[in-house]
Amino acid sequence: MSSTTSVKFLILTHLEENLKIIHNYTNQVTDTYYVTTRDDAKSVFLHYIKWFEVTKTCYKKIGFVESTKLIAYNISTTYKYLAYFEPDKDNQIKLLKRQIQILKDICDIDVYKVTLENFLMRRIYCDLAVSYAIIVDMILENMEFNTTYVEEGNLKEYIRNSVKCYKKYIFLLRSYYNKKLV
Repeated sequence: MSSTTSVKFLILTHLEENLKIIHNYTNQVTDTYYVTTRDDAKSVFLHYIKWFEVTKTCYKKIGFVESTKLIAYNISTTYKYLAYFEPDKDNQIKLLKRQIQILKDICDIDVYKVTLENFLMRRIYCDLAVSYAIIVDMILENMEFNTTYVEEGNLKEYIRNSVKCYKKYIFLLRSYYNKKLV
């Protein structure tokens, strides 16, 4: 047997081991097509985070910086989805804040210098704006029922950040379409 053939067998063996791990994971979700409960969402969330972190570490070692940004974006999305399943409003806000922090780590929202990795940046700024707006809405809803809500002081900051991110999103859209039209 040649060394090339043995390498192919090793690759297939490694793939088979990974498929077994994935199969074991998919059996933990109660419905194979949809996540319907908080427990399912938490289980999927933990596995996503684990695999995204492993992938991000590998890409950093190789030097694929843009790929690590996309992975970080995907990690932030898992926080958004988990927040949807969280029944407690305060925990939802915490998860959305964590999503915002991850997105802010990818790009500094106070800097307007943007290269033409615009597709990802547009998605990031849109998600940031929406997440800030959701938090604002939740704070306002809580203030209607509880006049001494703790987050009230941050309300103006969240509104300002949401508007900043919407403006940057629109700026990126305009610059993208202006280049397309030229």
